[in-house]
Amino acid sequence: MRILQIVGFVLGLVAFLASALYTGQQMGDTLWKVGVGFMLSVITLILLWPTKK
Repeated sequence: MRILQIVGFVLGLVAFLASALYTGQQMGDTLWKVGVGFMLSVITLILLWPTKK
């Protein structure tokens, strides 16, 4: 599950960085929303399945 959390975070980060390239365009807004969606999903995964200590 930890790998899924890391992959989701990286995809969200890439979406945010790509949205910076398309600032002011429809593609930038779409990528921003995708990035927010990935980050919310990662937060949900972290809260539902915490790592073992």
